[in-house]
Amino acid sequence: MHDWCEPFDTYPRTYDLLHAAGLFSAEKKRKKCNISTIMLEMDRMLRPGGYVYIRDAVRVVSELEEIAKAMGWVTTRDDVGEGPYASLKILRCEKRF
Repeated sequence: MHDWCEPFDTYPRTYDLLHAAGLFSAEKKRKKCNISTIMLEMDRMLRPGGYVYIRDAVRVVSELEEIAKAMGWVTTRDDVGEGPYASLKILRCEKRF
């Protein structure tokens, strides 16, 4: 498990897919680093045309969606298997070329 508040050496690799389940809620509770900093680190690691799937609480997903759009990512919000009224949502982000 990677501590997203610490630098992560990815050279010479970039990634096509990053998946985060509950990461941002956990980091908000820890209050060690800002979630926008984590999003920027994901952007640095992600190859153009790559995807980020984030499964988290609705309030966190709403905040992340704004950050992702500001970074130029294309976003889609989906329901989890529990249905549209569940406390979790999935945010799919694509980093375009």
